[in-house]
Amino acid sequence: MKILLTALLLLCAAPLTAQTATPGSKLLFDLPGQTAVIAQSATYKLYVDTGTPITLAAVTCTTGTPTTTATCSTAGWPAMTSGAHSLTVTQTIGGVETSQSVPLSVTLVIVVTPTNVRIGP
Repeated sequence: MKILLTALLLLCAAPLTAQTATPGSKLLFDLPGQTAVIAQSATYKLYVDTGTPITLAAVTCTTGTPTTTATCSTAGWPAMTSGAHSLTVTQTIGGVETSQSVPLSVTLVIVVTPTNVRIGP
């Protein structure tokens, strides 16, 4: 019985890995207890690998689930190198900035479209 349970747990365990993102991906985050109107009026900063904060432009906030949560998304990514990164977000309302969110581990994959395709000698 113990062996079967152990085997079942090993088969069902999900490894913790970074989420994969491409330059076309959106960054999404929730603000529990905040309306979309209040969330939309705030400004947001993204910290990449605990470096200098980047002010996020074009953040859109809507009513999430449950309705007492605002869900926000970005229009794109700031310039980043491909590879593993740790991201945190802060919100600023009335000049007061929150503490940084729990870090999100991402692996940024940059896919390059081939150009100058030709037949050679």
